[in-house]
Amino acid sequence: MRGKRRENSPLVAIIAISTYIPPMHYLTALLVSLGTLFAAFERMPSSPLQMGMGFSTLGSQNNPTAMVTHPASMSLLKTPSVQLFYSDSYHLSELDFSGAAVAVPLSFTVIGATAATFGSLLYRETSLSLAAAREIGNNLSVGMSVTSHELTIKNYGSTRTFALTVSADYEIAADLRWALLYRNVNSPRIGTSEELLPQVVTSGILFSPSEQLTASLEVEKDLLFTPRFKFGGGWSPIPGLRFAAGFATNPSQATAAIQITFKGQKISYAVATHPALPVSQMVALQFHLP
Repeated sequence: MRGKRRENSPLVAIIAISTYIPPMHYLTALLVSLGTLFAAFERMPSSPLQMGMGFSTLGSQNNPTAMVTHPASMSLLKTPSVQLFYSDSYHLSELDFSGAAVAVPLSFTVIGATAATFGSLLYRETSLSLAAAREIGNNLSVGMSVTSHELTIKNYGSTRTFALTVSADYEIAADLRWALLYRNVNSPRIGTSEELLPQVVTSGILFSPSEQLTASLEVEKDLLFTPRFKFGGGWSPIPGLRFAAGFATNPSQATAAIQITFKGQKISYAVATHPALPVSQMVALQFHLP
């Protein structure tokens, strides 16, 4: 399928009629529709601040969950970090997405691991990732992640594939960074139908004129769809409190987030609208280890 990104219209119809059909029939219809609504393993681990800044890949680099899509960003972590996240999409438990990530700086590199699961007992995607990043000189960071994706459909069995993602992060100036990401660069396929996982190239800039203000601009291009533009900003009025807001196109979505830091530990929450579906939410806890 090429051209405009899928607008989730089958899911809109399913939600609209869900109160008029038995629950199991609803789940079956939802399962059948997933294949047309989304590509397999389209959802990647992220943080609420990233979601709040218009689903920005660059919007919250100091968290370990970014390692799957932007592994080079791990080089900014200076202490071991753990993050737990949970995402509720459109108030449907069948679309729940949750996971955990850990990143550990070493003398020569930063390594990390992530585990995430999406779906329900009927349809489930499970991903396990390993990532590494390191600085090259004073301005450039590079990273790579390897992910094992397993797709399980009840009564039909499971299948697995491996995906490779690479990224680079370059500091143009003290307040300006540029990043380039290529997700699923090895063209992984899954299942007997040999479905191609989304290959996504993202380029963007992150502007941080001060510790209190951050702005991001990204262009995300799935090789089979038209580009998606993402805009976001973050503001910290006082130490320990941060707000974020953003907007993404194709489809048009407004987003917002809040993060509270207490004794070095962070709790954050984000919400995103959709032009035809209920809101989506995400919550996360991040711990910095000694």
